[in-house]
Amino acid sequence: MGRGRPSLIVPKPAWLTEKRACTIVWNGVHQELHICIAHDTKERPLLESTYKHATVDLGQIHQAAVVTNTGEALAVSGRGIRSLKRLHSKQLGAIQKKRSRCQKGSRRWRKLGRTRAKRTLRCKRQVRDLRHKGTRQVGDFCKERGIEALFLSATRTACAATAAAVPTTSA
Repeated sequence: MGRGRPSLIVPKPAWLTEKRACTIVWNGVHQELHICIAHDTKERPLLESTYKHATVDLGQIHQAAVVTNTGEALAVSGRGIRSLKRLHSKQLGAIQKKRSRCQKGSRRWRKLGRTRAKRTLRCKRQVRDLRHKGTRQVGDFCKERGIEALFLSATRTACAATAAAVPTTSA
């Protein structure tokens, strides 16, 4: 990869039968292969009143709030993530304060830069873990109650894009 270097050859997964868009992404620790897969957009039948379904609202204060049509609810707190981000910000501020007193390019300046990078990656991993735990709670909640359909809230831009893409039928 890159000028003067040999091409990177990635083996094709067995389940990938058609041409798809692929990108190789650096996540701060190692390279990841991202593959775009299109799902069928066939028209699905409307939900009957006997179906068990739930709605999930994603947010900052509460990572997820789930309500079923039977009236059961779950709120997953996002406090842990916010406290990690606040701690991370304080740590970076302390490192930057020390780094401002160093001469640019000195051994101490570079060492503090490595420390900053380590702390950033640690925070990203911890936030990713807490998000995984939160989504796992939502999944387990829905699985225990036999939820057949799950509706997610969307941001304004996603709602506008969805409204433009979905044709409306007039009665």
